[in-house]
Amino acid sequence: MILADMTFTFSHDHVGITVTVADLDATVAWYSRNLGFAVDQRFESHGTTFVYLTAGDVKIELLAGASNRGGEP
Repeated sequence: MILADMTFTFSHDHVGITVTVADLDATVAWYSRNLGFAVDQRFESHGTTFVYLTAGDVKIELLAGASNRGGEP
């Protein structure tokens, strides 16, 4: 069997990226300015800020604060 002859199909709803709280606004601005994304949703839940960016059929989920759940060391 040759892998080049195989076809793989998958679909996904979005890509999630974790950023620091300090970098969240700059990250949103960069995706908007450089790649044409717009904020679709922004909300907080359980100490994490979620921002959904969209451009056409592409959706990116930014998560800020998710890696800091344990508090300061």
